[in-house]
Amino acid sequence: MHTDKLQLDDLRYNPALSAFEANVTLHAEGEDFIYPCQMAAPLDAPFRTIALGLSERARLQHKAARQKAMGIGAMRMSRKSSAEERVTTMLCNHDTPRFAA
Repeated sequence: MHTDKLQLDDLRYNPALSAFEANVTLHAEGEDFIYPCQMAAPLDAPFRTIALGLSERARLQHKAARQKAMGIGAMRMSRKSSAEERVTTMLCNHDTPRFAA
């Protein structure tokens, strides 16, 4: 799998969880894949650390989704699809693990 580019959208800090959150768009294989990501870190953490951590989490989610989708087709999202719906679904799913730094 070749990743052309990663893009962080809607980067925010959640003080209740002491974590940064963002929608990370992974541009690969001529498609856009959007993943809601979270990374525990202090508010004054260096941006590079935050960007690398969130990007790595998106790559791991993408790899897991591709492995799970083998034989049934990959789930692809266009940039115009609602990333907020994905975040809402993820946050409402109580068995979704929180990401640690």
